[in-house]
Amino acid sequence: MKMIVVKNKKTFDISDLIQNLSWGGSINQVARKLTFQMIYGSDYYTPKFVVSNGDFIKLLDQNDQLILSGVIFSKETDRAGGTISVTVYDPLIYLTKNLTTKVAKKVAVTHFIKSLCDEFEIEIVRMPDISTTIDGIFRDVSVYDLIKKALVECSKLNDIQYVMRYEGNGIAIDALGTHVNTMDLVSGEDEIYTLNISESMEELRNTVVIRGKGDGVLVTVKDDELIKKYGRMQHQSSEEKMTKAQSQIYATKLLKELGQETLELSIQMKGNTKIKAGDLVNFKDEELRLNQSFVIEEDNHSMNNSDYTMDLKLMRR
Repeated sequence: MKMIVVKNKKTFDISDLIQNLSWGGSINQVARKLTFQMIYGSDYYTPKFVVSNGDFIKLLDQNDQLILSGVIFSKETDRAGGTISVTVYDPLIYLTKNLTTKVAKKVAVTHFIKSLCDEFEIEIVRMPDISTTIDGIFRDVSVYDLIKKALVECSKLNDIQYVMRYEGNGIAIDALGTHVNTMDLVSGEDEIYTLNISESMEELRNTVVIRGKGDGVLVTVKDDELIKKYGRMQHQSSEEKMTKAQSQIYATKLLKELGQETLELSIQMKGNTKIKAGDLVNFKDEELRLNQSFVIEEDNHSMNNSDYTMDLKLMRR
């Protein structure tokens, strides 16, 4: 691994000063995070280099391919221990640091996000064409929350979830699970060290009610087989701006999503710099009789000297 600091338009390689390196992210968080410790000391033999909040960091692999880049947001100096602990976020963190007010009158989601990014000079690297419209007045809301709300509103009707990432010099928006990886426990090639499986019916719902204006019921959908098996568990959502046809689509989609037990895998395995939250994993394990797709909900990569592992949390697609 190689660590580069960009400071006052000059680049510095600080790889030899780095200890206890970790990075990762989550589909539920706006920015990926990098933390590391730097050797620090006042004696003659300790290399001298000071990083500052606002410095730009690049983490590269052994082939000089970019793993993560971002800005130093905090540092903590331990004089007794001789280290500086540094926290870096990729530039999407700035989406949470800018508040605004927006009025949308049945604006297509793609146009809404583009106009928002233009206002704050955010480059869009990639974004699907989303014709679903957004409507409302949004006051004192972060740029991130506005984009997220627009994408969630469109997901209610098109059965697609979206993930935001920082790529190149801007924001990339993709359908969740666009990037596909395969984990094969049969051959042992992936070197999985620990594997925990969690199955639960806590979040399962087998009846969905959508209410409109005046709290009137627009639509109710249910699964009698699931009610017989698990007992009745009802989800309710108020959607004043939906038509009856739209609420039927949304309710059917919700019942499909909620009408199953949650299945989550927690894995510790040999590190792979290409794996990140939002990717789709085709998981195969003959012993566990698993051969299906999971989305990586969280990833955490850790490196200490030559020991490189990653911890993943996978959720059923």
